[in-house]
This record gives sequence, structure tokens and C-alpha cells, in this order.
Amino acid sequence: MLPKELPADNQKFSIPPKFKLTYADFKLIYETSSYKVFEAKTQAKHMIRILDSKNEFVNKNYDSVASLFIQELLHLHYLQPDSVLIDTFEISENGKQIAYATLPYAPLSLQIDETLQVMDPEDPKAIDKLLKDVLSDIEFLWGGLKMRKIMDTLGPENICFMKEKNAYFLGNWAKIFEKSTLGNEVLATTTILSQDQLQNKLTSQKLAEEIKALAFAVLKLKNIEYGEVKSLGATSSVDPTIYDFAVRTKLSKAFKDSEQFQNQFERMLSVNPQKLPSLEELKRIKNDPKVEKKEVSIGHGFEETKYVKTDPKDTEITQAQTSIKKPIKIIGKILIIIDYLLYLGLRYSNYNILLFILIEFLFVSIY
Repeated sequence: MLPKELPADNQKFSIPPKFKLTYADFKLIYETSSYKVFEAKTQAKHMIRILDSKNEFVNKNYDSVASLFIQELLHLHYLQPDSVLIDTFEISENGKQIAYATLPYAPLSLQIDETLQVMDPEDPKAIDKLLKDVLSDIEFLWGGLKMRKIMDTLGPENICFMKEKNAYFLGNWAKIFEKSTLGNEVLATTTILSQDQLQNKLTSQKLAEEIKALAFAVLKLKNIEYGEVKSLGATSSVDPTIYDFAVRTKLSKAFKDSEQFQNQFERMLSVNPQKLPSLEELKRIKNDPKVEKKEVSIGHGFEETKYVKTDPKDTEITQAQTSIKKPIKIIGKILIIIDYLLYLGLRYSNYNILLFILIEFLFVSIY
């Protein structure tokens, strides 16, 4: 992890008494809307989460924010036993400051801003695990805490990875509550759920927007621009065929070596709720057995990670089939786009988007 030295305004940030005695070398790693996370040393390096009692948002909504802070702790400890060091839990400053230590982890925001390589977005197993773990957290926040627009609010930046447990989890829950207090939308509530509500089973149709936002989060991690696809999906008048074509173009670029993931994400991004994969199906995603991770020497003692087909025969057959089918598919899809441009009389802005998608598709298909 690449820590940051405490900036001037954090020099006055108070470390709880017990942590001062048992830990040393505190370095600010990142901060959320309600707490700061430090790396510190005792016999080993740990992450120290400290509720920011000096934060104006925390002070104004202390009870709710403090509850979410502790709920994050309990949920993480429940899913990943021993990830939270319970014996370090401390309340100080007359109940206003709460802190605890965890095993080392990092938010993907550090990867997005190129501070640290947290995970390998080209590793199918990593994507598989991320989808399962984050979806589990979404189900809990949606069903248990009645939060809404979870991934849209948190984004991939607040997905965290704990290497020792090989686990992903959502952090910064208070950000959803904060957004709810700032706008007109109710994204979080303190309402106690009835027994009927607790037993009301979640479906992928209910979580359609969360599933789509999770898919976009993965594309962002893979440095795939998806703005035009999102814009098309938000346009009520767009033809589903055009939208699906735009999605497939992006996914063929994002998952070149995995037809399985291309199909899976195409369904996750579908505008038709009935085409969405079930939650059970999403949780049992399996990696393409034909794709294997290999470390390839590039000289001078360095290695490069590549994902390759494991069966040469399968590769030859696939290439042969592709060489025959690809020109037919390309011509067919170009004709579809041209037909829709002429027949539907789309507006100028949509025309530009479709033209851009068509050019990009040709590039991906050729190379």
C-alpha cells in the first residue's frame, strides 16, 4: 500500500488513547464521508478506522452515522470472521469517537486514481469474486437497511479488497445516507422492517438498477468508456436492438477472452428486466475453463500476466469458426444500424452516438 502523509488539516486529528499506546507510525490512507482510515503498526500492520467526530455531517447526524459505522464493522466481521480485531474496539471523547482495527485492505479508489494496484481487473477469478461479494452486500443493504441506489452512489471507488481473506466488500455506507439528506430522494431509512418485509424475497428485477450499476463499475475498473451506452439506456425512445448492439461492442472489448462474461454482462445491462440473470445465477458465475492465467517472462527478471486459451484445438476451431462468421456478422450489424438510422429518423445527438459505436465496433472486430 502506498500511504499518504497526514496533510496539515489532519495533524490535529486525534487518535484514540488505546491506539496511541498499542500502535505506531500512523499514516492516513484514505477518508470517507464519515471516517478516516489509517495504516498503523503493532506486531503487524493493520488498518485503523476512526469515526471523524470533527466532521460537520457526522456531528449533525451522529446517531445515524455512528450506527452505520458500527453496522459496517458487524457486517464485515460476520462475513469474514477475524477480519475485524474486536479487542481493539474503542469509544472515547465522551462517546463521540469510535475506532477499531481490521486486517489490511484497500479501496478500489486507490486503483482508479492509479495510486495502487489493488486487484487485477483482467483476472476472471477476481471479477467473479467481486461480483459475488458485492452483490451479497447490495442484498443486505437493500433488504436489511432499505437503502436504494447503492452502487450508483458508492461506485467502484468504495469497493474494498482484503487480500488476506480474498474478499471484496462495500465501505462508506454513510455516503448513501448523506446523499439522502442532501436531496429529495429517500435512499436510506431508519424504518423498522416488518416480518412480511423481511420475508419478501429479493429478485434481480427488484435490483435491476443495482445490477446494471455493478456491471458499469466493473467496466470502469477495466478502463472501458461506457458513457454513450449509459446515455442510450437512459433514453426511453431508443430501440433495444441498437442498445444491445452498443453493449455487445463494449463487452467484446472488455472481455476478449471470455464469451461467458460477455453473455453474462450483456444480460446484466439489458433494458429488459426479464432478461436479467437471477441472483442465484449471478452468485454461481464460474470462470471460463478455456481461459488460464499465465505469467510470461518479458526479460530482466520481470513477468507479465496474460490470459490464454488452454486447449490449442479449441483455439484453432474457434479461430476457424470466427474467420467464417465474423464478416457475415459485421455486415449484418452494419446494415441493421444503417437501417435504423434511416428508418427511425433518430435525432442528431443519437446519430453521433450510433456513428461512434459503429466505428468502434469495426475497430474491435478487425483487431
